Amino acid sequence: MLDDFWPDDLDETTATAPVVLLKEQGSLLGKKTKNLVQGRVSGIEPEKWGYPGGFFYGFNIVAPALGGYQYQIFGISHKIDFYPLRLKANEDVWKDLPSELRDKYRPSVETYLTSRLILEVPAEDDFKDLLKAIFRAPKVKRVVQSILAQSGLRRSA
Repeated sequence: MLDDFWPDDLDETTATAPVVLLKEQGSLLGKKTKNLVQGRVSGIEPEKWGYPGGFFYGFNIVAPALGGYQYQIFGISHKIDFYPLRLKANEDVWKDLPSELRDKYRPSVETYLTSRLILEVPAEDDFKDLLKAIFRAPKVKRVVQSILAQSGLRRSA
């Protein structure tokens, strides 16, 4: 008989991986728009971030009816321990966020010099708050509404 040195509670965790949160939100967007607009999570090459190691994902708004048009809202990266994670913001979306969030997650001087809006997000609750603000940003809403209009969906008055 083999000795088992592993703990019995390996599968007991309360953590939710950031990529799981993104996939859930992407699915909800599809449901709200009859899948004319979808939120899609894709892997990103680490070189685009300028540092190696970890996990890298982009969150895109996708329009299947428009030839698969994609608009990337942001990307994230994290190590095996999910937090802190880094969020690379789309500049147009960043400008639309409430000033208190822009102040809280202000990019460092270094990221401004390299033309990147990379934010450090310390914990899951902070990530959820930031996601809520990003998905409700006027720019994101305009992108979704534009895709819906071009896809032929009109809301009755």
